[in-house]
Amino acid sequence: MPLVPPPSIGRLIIPHLRYTLEINTLARSELVGPGGSFDQAVVTGNGGIQEILLRGMNDMTYTSLCLPDDIESRGVQSIPNYFYKEDGMKIWKAMESYISNIVHYYYLTDETVSKDPELQVWVAEIFDKGFLSNKSSGIPSTIGNRVELTKYLTMIMFTCSAQHAAVNSGQFDFYSWLPNGPTTMRKPPPASKGSVTYQNIMEALPAVNTTAIAIAAVDLLSTEPSDRTTGKLHKCLFCRGDARKFVEEFRGKLVEISKSIKERNQDKKLKYNYLDPDLIESSVSI
Repeated sequence: MPLVPPPSIGRLIIPHLRYTLEINTLARSELVGPGGSFDQAVVTGNGGIQEILLRGMNDMTYTSLCLPDDIESRGVQSIPNYFYKEDGMKIWKAMESYISNIVHYYYLTDETVSKDPELQVWVAEIFDKGFLSNKSSGIPSTIGNRVELTKYLTMIMFTCSAQHAAVNSGQFDFYSWLPNGPTTMRKPPPASKGSVTYQNIMEALPAVNTTAIAIAAVDLLSTEPSDRTTGKLHKCLFCRGDARKFVEEFRGKLVEISKSIKERNQDKKLKYNYLDPDLIESSVSI
């Protein structure tokens, strides 16, 4: 577990780490542990999780964790009606502006960042223990100035809230119709086009009991959150002068983003609301 960050930074990210250790512990035992949901209903079972995690860690980069960089690296900047990109960038920029204000409020110069021993040890331990000192990932092992610190903290805040909502909250909407993504198959996929019958499909899809376990899992994971990222958990963390003003500005921007998403969705048959700030959980807690 990484060392506790400096107090000012700790207050900034506290809302985005609430219950995360608890849910990860439960996931290890109830979801991916021996006899858990993956053993009962997912083709990888418990034994395949280690290989999936290893591949994921090898592919993870700092670029992939920072939304603007990720959008650019995938070449999807100009795709129209890409609501994940559009809504996500609005939230990223709101978080980035808020964090920059807080960082510049508590760190008056770049030198105060580079020479903050608690901050540097915290970042170094995350690099070492969290990312296994993989230099090719681009994950920072030190933070040299306020701009770098702002980006790093924005990555943490966005990943723990908005990014998690984007990949987690729609699971039931998509997977409750199991043919969209069967967790396992009883027969191999067809080898030629046009040869599949309804009977072939039914024989290949998971059995009823396996389907029920899978749907129950995604229903739980998609449960409407109790913690929001609209800044309400930040309100009592910064109570002095400009810092309090920065919180209110952040909350106001998220309200505006939520309003624009709701207005856009009014005339959409298929609504994209997973990045509506009113529906984003502050932390990875489910």
